[in-house]
Amino acid sequence: MCGKQILILDEADRLLDMGFQKHINFILSMLPKLRRTGLFSATQTKAITNLSKAGLRNAIMVEVKTEAKSTSKDAGQQELGPSITPLGLRLEYMICEASNKSSQLVDFLVQNSGKKIMV
Repeated sequence: MCGKQILILDEADRLLDMGFQKHINFILSMLPKLRRTGLFSATQTKAITNLSKAGLRNAIMVEVKTEAKSTSKDAGQQELGPSITPLGLRLEYMICEASNKSSQLVDFLVQNSGKKIMV
């Protein structure tokens, strides 16, 4: 694992809920200290905060919040409108074969290295 430079932990809250804390800590201990790590979670829990403090250097937290707006004229009934994309954020996706996912992700990150990207 010495040559690895990027670690992505998606649904990190679920990984911790399922009891993978020791496994994650082991993986972190085997990787080089100078690496890029993406830790993604839809919910911010104390376990996620602790993991980011223990396993990440110079961590930056990005939190996206949107306000629910009533789309119903009936004051007693609140209906949420469509999801809102924050200004300046572009949503894109790429379709690729499962066997090519890693290489295409790395290529995409290299091609867009000067940009801020969420995967």
